[in-house]
Amino acid sequence: MSPVALSAGILLVALAWYDLFQSVVLPRPAVGRVRLSSSVLHALWLGWRAAGRRIEPVRRREAVLGVFAPLAVLVLLALWAAVLVVGSG
Repeated sequence: MSPVALSAGILLVALAWYDLFQSVVLPRPAVGRVRLSSSVLHALWLGWRAAGRRIEPVRRREAVLGVFAPLAVLVLLALWAAVLVVGSG
């Protein structure tokens, strides 16, 4: 195994655990610069909101926008798991 691949794997695993700790364990918003989850959530929300604005009845729009939070949790869990698998590989 090359030292570059080993250090990249260690960096990915450390990044995933650090982001998971800041997002789930800390009771306050973290101020750190390295936030994988906040950039992913921001991009996901921009797309979700743009799609939600096109829905005409307000009741349906609110229902679609209300699905974002549970979906975001699942996306973040899948992202952290994928980063940990790639970093461990």
